[in-house]
Amino acid sequence: MADDQQHPGERRDDPAPRPRDDGDDQPPPPGREEYLDDLLDEDEDVERPRGLATPARVWAALAGAFLLGALVAALVSLLGGPSVDDGDRVAFTELVGMDSAVEDTEVELLEGDDGRTLRFFPAEMPDVADGYAQVWLVDSQGSRQVPVGVLEEGRTDVTVPATLELSGYPVVEVSLESYDGDPSHSGRTLWRGELTTPAS
Repeated sequence: MADDQQHPGERRDDPAPRPRDDGDDQPPPPGREEYLDDLLDEDEDVERPRGLATPARVWAALAGAFLLGALVAALVSLLGGPSVDDGDRVAFTELVGMDSAVEDTEVELLEGDDGRTLRFFPAEMPDVADGYAQVWLVDSQGSRQVPVGVLEEGRTDVTVPATLELSGYPVVEVSLESYDGDPSHSGRTLWRGELTTPAS
């Protein structure tokens, strides 16, 4: 009968270790799951720095700048400001009010790729409810008159015919006309002035 008791001084071999099975479920180290959960929570709470622009903010800023530019362009056009596409100012004149209902104003002649344009800046139009304000180019003697357009409220651009020689019609005149079927000058002049070339 084998003696199972260990005698003094006798070394007892430990049992051989059991091979590790990769399929065994190994519990995570204590506190590991709680640590990972805390990291995920902190990542969700991270805020973008205040000074860093997001794509939405960039597009909003660009849209605002575009709308502001369009508004400024509309105001400039409405108020009669200059435009880079209008051409060069080659002549101008002060239009003297010839009627008590109007004040002195001015007109300038612009020349560009699209031709020549008379630009008017009437401060105030008279009451023309029953007619219209006709623009004429007149010779120095006042014997020949060419109608070129109608003056409206505010800034008005009137195109000068390309075949008209302005040296023979230097006077700009605006008359009050009626819808009577008569194309000739009514004789009631509102403004008159002679174009002059700006000093260089």
